[in-house]
Amino acid sequence: MAALRAHFAGEGNASRNKADADRLKESLHYKNERSMSFEVFLTNCEKMYNIYDKEGEPWPEDREIRYLFKKVQHEKLQSAIDALRAQQMAGNAFTYAQAASHLSTEVSELPEYLAKYRSISGVSTA
Repeated sequence: MAALRAHFAGEGNASRNKADADRLKESLHYKNERSMSFEVFLTNCEKMYNIYDKEGEPWPEDREIRYLFKKVQHEKLQSAIDALRAQQMAGNAFTYAQAASHLSTEVSELPEYLAKYRSISGVSTA
């Protein structure tokens, strides 16, 4: 058991984990529900933050919030991001979880999100 712990806690595994996190940091973005759902985007962000934290390079919460705002590239969400930035500039502190929740609520009101989860039932032909 100790050999397994030593193997997976070794420098090679740490560098591989950091490479995965760096790849996510560079390639991850949210454009629309068709290419990637917002929930998957947030899950991948959390995965990246956890890898950095595990490897001794934790991100402060304000950096996580800035990353979230930068990587959400949906044009209809920019007004929500601008509103959150204005709150932040005014001194109203909020957490990453609150910002993600607010954006998730905004995504759930987008027409493309509603169309994705809408189904027609009870239609019959006579």
